[in-house]
Amino acid sequence: MKKYIALLLALVFAVALFSGCGSTTAATTEQPAASGTTQSGSAPAAASTESSAPKFKVAYIDFPIADASSQGMYNNAAAVVEAAGGEMVFVEGGSDADETITAIESAISAGVAGLMFTPSADSMLPTVAKLCGDAGVYFALTFRSINDPEVKAIVEACPYYAGNTVENEYDAGYYVANLMAEKGIKKVAFISIQKGDTTAEAREAGMRDAFAKAGVEVVGELRSPAQASDAAAAAESWMATIDGLDGIMMLSCQTSGVFEALEDAIVSNNKVGKVFLGSCDFGTDMESSFENGIAVALCGGHCMPDRALCSVIVTNAIIGTPLDGGKPVTVVCPFLYLESAADAKAYQDLALTGDPLYHIDECQELLLGTGIAKVQEVADSYSMADLAARHGG
Repeated sequence: MKKYIALLLALVFAVALFSGCGSTTAATTEQPAASGTTQSGSAPAAASTESSAPKFKVAYIDFPIADASSQGMYNNAAAVVEAAGGEMVFVEGGSDADETITAIESAISAGVAGLMFTPSADSMLPTVAKLCGDAGVYFALTFRSINDPEVKAIVEACPYYAGNTVENEYDAGYYVANLMAEKGIKKVAFISIQKGDTTAEAREAGMRDAFAKAGVEVVGELRSPAQASDAAAAAESWMATIDGLDGIMMLSCQTSGVFEALEDAIVSNNKVGKVFLGSCDFGTDMESSFENGIAVALCGGHCMPDRALCSVIVTNAIIGTPLDGGKPVTVVCPFLYLESAADAKAYQDLALTGDPLYHIDECQELLLGTGIAKVQEVADSYSMADLAARHGG
């Protein structure tokens, strides 16, 4: 059955991938809006010459585009590919390893030159390396490192593995937990992804170390809620049954709307000012969350540079300017930390405008053909001050 699904996806994707190349009419696209495209509408009309067609295509494999943040991640990855004369195409792939591999198979069958995705576990990566190696398709990982040494050796032996983007997840978990402790929080329940996810496990380790040092008690946990309402139900149960609970921490979650569901649960149960929220991923209206006395510490802002720089890794490999002579590279992306409504407003005004963090001219000057040292320098400089200096107007 899986083979039939993959074949069907490949046929559908191939039509979208190659439609419009060298055509004089506009192609219809269902991919998310990026610079020069529209969502569920018509792409700009192609010129009548063959040279107007993209030189290559890269598959962006992810959850469906659901909000400004996920749209921004796609736009940032697409901007890099477009700066090199290529085109980014969206392929839906879930958190389940089998679903992601099926999406990868369909993208490869449709003829992409490269792809980027977030693996749900190290164990799926040897299969991906074999698929991409056999097909000659470059691939890079977003938000993840490879922790299993045997898997790492297998993947890095594949000449088409370009590298990964990752954050210091331990520090993120430690920072938010430590700030919650400094605010006087004593009993915390948390939400995270199932065990085995390297990002979530690193954040949890940092959280537990910070709480242990400060004497904060971890009294409840929920892993991989299927829906935001599941997280809200867990929070309501914790608040009703755990005496003295005064903090909820969202470590990592792949389900949309969880941050907002936790806020709503705190409000509807009359726990504002009694139960506080910390998170290692941003929500949608963080300014109000701080103003209303719900949020006390948030980190995030890493998603858009992570996707942009992962796109840099795979795009340079495709165009013949690999960042480190053909060896796989790791680019470490920093987090942004918010502690107030003013911080949240500044982030929204600078980073959620719809514009990519790195415009096409900046991509060409700073990120394409410049090598790993320069790309890491660009990553290290990412901050609110950097955004204000480059795009603050």
